[in-house]
Amino acid sequence: MEEQETLFCNQYLRCRNVREAAAFAGLAGGEAEGYRLLSRRRVKSRLDRAKTESLLELAQAGLRRLALGSNADGIRLALSDPEQALSRLEEWDLYGISAVKRGRDGSIEVQFYNRFPALELLCRLGQEQEQAKDGLSFCRALETAAGEEEE
Repeated sequence: MEEQETLFCNQYLRCRNVREAAAFAGLAGGEAEGYRLLSRRRVKSRLDRAKTESLLELAQAGLRRLALGSNADGIRLALSDPEQALSRLEEWDLYGISAVKRGRDGSIEVQFYNRFPALELLCRLGQEQEQAKDGLSFCRALETAAGEEEE
């Protein structure tokens, strides 16, 4: 598998977004080339072999991106000339942006998601997963103890 195909597959598995994965991999044809890759047998095979993430895992990955991801490209967008920004949008990671507004004077206002709620939710999900693991460990210990008493 070519390096760009590997980069595309890895990013696609992470974000499930063809346009973003194609930009990340540096595919010359952009999103259209990404869709062409998805139709190739070896790419399909690679994606099929990869671990399929649950909806919860995908949600957690998105929350981690919001909470911990870089906002550098969003700041670049806000500080760039609007025409230059339009030509670079495909290259930038704008995942953490909640809104973009253009002022009457041509200025660009960029609003970012508040990271705190994403961090809170990640912590809560992590605590619930730990509690579930503890409960499962306790149940297994009871099953083991019950099996030993039967012998």
